[in-house]
Amino acid sequence: MGSMNNSLELLPVKIYSDETNELAEEVARVIAEDIERNNALGKHTVLALDTGNAVLDVYRELVALHEANKIDFANTMVFNLYEYYEISKGHPFSVRKFIEDGLLNKINVKQENIHLLDSTIPEAKMDEYTKKYDDTIKAVSYTHLTLPTICSV
Repeated sequence: MGSMNNSLELLPVKIYSDETNELAEEVARVIAEDIERNNALGKHTVLALDTGNAVLDVYRELVALHEANKIDFANTMVFNLYEYYEISKGHPFSVRKFIEDGLLNKINVKQENIHLLDSTIPEAKMDEYTKKYDDTIKAVSYTHLTLPTICSV
């Protein structure tokens, strides 16, 4: 597991090596535990997903856990954090495509629990569409886990 560095931090901090997959494994483990805990209670787990290499490593770990029958995504709800406007759903730079190819097409999440922004909505209908998307998020009360892009500068 990553090392603890308490010299200047006010909160415990784990530092992970760039050469290992420890961080992705740890994040996937935390997500899997949350999903399984909610499944046992008959509740949905709500995930807000993003793109990027670090996130893709987490997606790979989640898929591996699913394939090993260690995680069931049937009660998981998924939202994406953003999408590029006027880009087709199958475009290589589409956030939707990244999330579908990296995770959603490889796990058992129910289609009705997938809420990905549609960037092809005409501009004249965008306010109505985004309000409906926001209302859908509000209807599930809160997001259990948000997986934003993690990067270093």
